[in-house]
Amino acid sequence: MQSEMFEETRNEEDTAQTRTVGLSIPMHKESPVARAMRRIRAVMLLNLAPAISFSSGKDSSALANLVLNTAREMKENGERPMPLTFVTSETGVEQPEITQLARNELAKMKVFAKKHGLEIDVRIGHPTLSASWPVKIVGGRAIPSFPDGRSDCSVDWKVDPNTRLLDLAYKDLQKRDDVVDVVVMTGVRQDESW
Repeated sequence: MQSEMFEETRNEEDTAQTRTVGLSIPMHKESPVARAMRRIRAVMLLNLAPAISFSSGKDSSALANLVLNTAREMKENGERPMPLTFVTSETGVEQPEITQLARNELAKMKVFAKKHGLEIDVRIGHPTLSASWPVKIVGGRAIPSFPDGRSDCSVDWKVDPNTRLLDLAYKDLQKRDDVVDVVVMTGVRQDESW
């Protein structure tokens, strides 16, 4: 399955333009957007439901745009896109403007999905009370994290809530006859993934 999503025809000219990371993927034949949308479409055509981890940052916003527009194009072409699940966590310590930005972007996604007849589920998580900033930091159970220190807060405030949401979404999607499995998608820039 994975090799089919990454497979493209190549000739000798293409070989010089490829980068190998377990797979040879020609880098110049299609635009990055077209390549990403083709892969997202291939996932959905296999009845794999995307579950997108959304932070409202530029990488996850780009991924959300790609997934939503791929699903819209599939619908317009008479194909059946899978239900889309977006999960995000509100840490309780973000600037209010950042929290509002994320909520506004999620609301825009819902409007877009409704306009184009797409099925979308948005889930917002929060850290547990014992992991929250007031209990953990003010209560003296931990010290604040620093840029060069441990990343406990990222795990407690973002990773764990999103993992709980993804587990629940997975259970709900597995009950559906039209979903074979769930694929978790996260937006990561290419230069961050090497």
